This record gives sequence, structure tokens and C-alpha cells, in this order.
Amino acid sequence: MGLGIREFQNALKKLKKVGLDSSILIYHLEDMEPYANLTENIFAMVAEGSLSAVLSTVSVTEFWSNRLPPASRIESRLLSAFFSPCRIRN
Repeated sequence: MGLGIREFQNALKKLKKVGLDSSILIYHLEDMEPYANLTENIFAMVAEGSLSAVLSTVSVTEFWSNRLPPASRIESRLLSAFFSPCRIRN
């Protein structure tokens, strides 16, 4: 049995950084249940600065090359604004 939303939030609060993959972006952009509620928490914490996120190189490539599902491409403009201030580190 998986974590409930409160347990997930509490687990996230203990972290400083998370690694994200394409599936997290897709779940979030496509508002896929039951994952959308969880991804909302991740992105909210990243936006407020209480959590850092790392995207895999493959995920970044898929995002910028529009290899995400068609409905996600429309909403990807919003994420572009979200990702634009991110720094790329070697």
C-alpha cells in the first residue's frame, strides 16, 4: 500500500532535493490521478524554494523537444516559465 497525501507531504519536508523523471512531468501536466495530487505538492515546494529538484538529462531533452504527450505540449509553456530560472550545473 502506498503513502497517503499527508505521509507524502511529511516525507517531502524531510528532503532538500529530489530527482524527477519524465513521468512526473507527464503526470502533472496531464493531471493524472492519483499522481497529480502528489506532483502538485512537489512543484509547490520547488516553487516556494523549500525543495530543490533535479531533472534527468533525458527528461529535459524530452521536455524541450516536445516529446511529451500532445496535451502536455500546450501546458508545457507554463513549465517553460517555471524552468527558465533554473541553473544548469555540471
